[in-house]
Amino acid sequence: MVRPDQNTKDVVMLAVKASKLSANVIIKILKWFVENGKDNMKFKETTGKVDMIKLHEKSNSVKFLPNELDKEEMKLISSMFEKYNVLFAVEKQANGNYTIAFAGKDEQTIEYAMRKVIEEQNQHINKKSKIESIRKNHISYQKEREQKEKDKSKEKQMNDRER
Repeated sequence: MVRPDQNTKDVVMLAVKASKLSANVIIKILKWFVENGKDNMKFKETTGKVDMIKLHEKSNSVKFLPNELDKEEMKLISSMFEKYNVLFAVEKQANGNYTIAFAGKDEQTIEYAMRKVIEEQNQHINKKSKIESIRKNHISYQKEREQKEKDKSKEKQMNDRER
């Protein structure tokens, strides 16, 4: 039978102490949550779509996108802001367009997200154009093939007549 050396015993003791420490930390965290309650303001979601008043309450600086947007554009930008955890508000204008305001601290995130959306849109457009080009090539190939078959059948008819 193999006897464990001192190093093995030390490693086992260290692992046991670490697991006890981890358990103690978890218990303390759980007690803290119970004492402070789940409705504590510190833990409420601070990103996503809110109304304009809450946006002004939660953010020191509020900035607006420079253009008014139609409904489709607003939905695209709203989904992008939610994807990138941006705090924002949407306000409908009298003319039916929308204005989007966002927390100033999220400006760099918005620039990054906008670049990503533009890249995705360009890739989508490129895929569509590639598909359209493939479809056109396929159609032209089919027409050429049909024409060749017609020519072959005409040649065969001519050869049959000559005989």
